[in-house]
Amino acid sequence: MKTLLLTTCLLSIAQPMWAQQARKVEDREARRLIREFDKAVKARKASLSARLTAVQNLGLNSNGLFVKPLLRTARIDKAKSVKQAAIAAIGNQPPRQARSALNMLLKKTSITSEPNITAAIIKAFDKGSYQVKDYKTFKGLFERSLADQRCVAAQIAVLELFGHHKEVQAAQYLSMHIDEPAPAWVDDPSNPPASYWEARYKNWQKWRNHLKEALFQITGQRFASNKEARAWLKKNRNKLKKRKTRGSKKK
Repeated sequence: MKTLLLTTCLLSIAQPMWAQQARKVEDREARRLIREFDKAVKARKASLSARLTAVQNLGLNSNGLFVKPLLRTARIDKAKSVKQAAIAAIGNQPPRQARSALNMLLKKTSITSEPNITAAIIKAFDKGSYQVKDYKTFKGLFERSLADQRCVAAQIAVLELFGHHKEVQAAQYLSMHIDEPAPAWVDDPSNPPASYWEARYKNWQKWRNHLKEALFQITGQRFASNKEARAWLKKNRNKLKKRKTRGSKKK
């Protein structure tokens, strides 16, 4: 037991939290664990604590068979904490099965209407299900929530995902958000109201350092302004294109 705990601790230190992997189990053991899981979560009047513990325990293991019961829990459990734990556990499963389930959740507005649940889905993608072709989807999630103060956690999750996966496609877009948000033309009558810019500024203050870190992970450079970033990206466009091509082949 001491050896197992020591090994687990060493693995946790060696890997960043977002990349840590669950213990792979064979189908026979997976079926046994699913029976135990179903017994716990489907028990009459199963407590929140019991359901949450069952989900978290199953999520410590990895097998494609776990996706179906975890997806069911993410969809039907009433407790947000259990939903989030189930989504996190899906992220620990084999990427092919996990990706299918996560995409299904991402398309359900009844699920993504809760920003913290959306953040959990993004973090689950980050663990291994993200692909280059997903860039526009996550860029869109970020863009749509620029002024929504409920969505800061989801925005940060998108930035961390782009950084962890060194998403070259995001470099130009992220550089546009280095500077404090403000209208391009102050006197333009089509500008959103002042309340919009105030909300954007509050969000920007909370995630701007995450954005700069993502850009650093993608480019290897630290930028103080959009102008500085644009100049560097223009000069090094071919270098980034080569990185993008290599990344696409890996996906």
